[in-house]
Amino acid sequence: MNQVGLKPTDLVTAVNGTPLSNVSNPQQLLDKFGNAASLQITVQRDGKPATLTLNLR
Repeated sequence: MNQVGLKPTDLVTAVNGTPLSNVSNPQQLLDKFGNAASLQITVQRDGKPATLTLNLR
């Protein structure tokens, strides 16, 4: 996770704009992004939102 830029205190709130609070089926979320070359991860860091890019390939 350090390679992505995540810190231990980060709280992931969304993936590619999909709020994790709206995910009722995590497998469906994984399937949706399974072929993506990268993901935009939104986190709460020190009380502020931050966006990180995770390159998958």
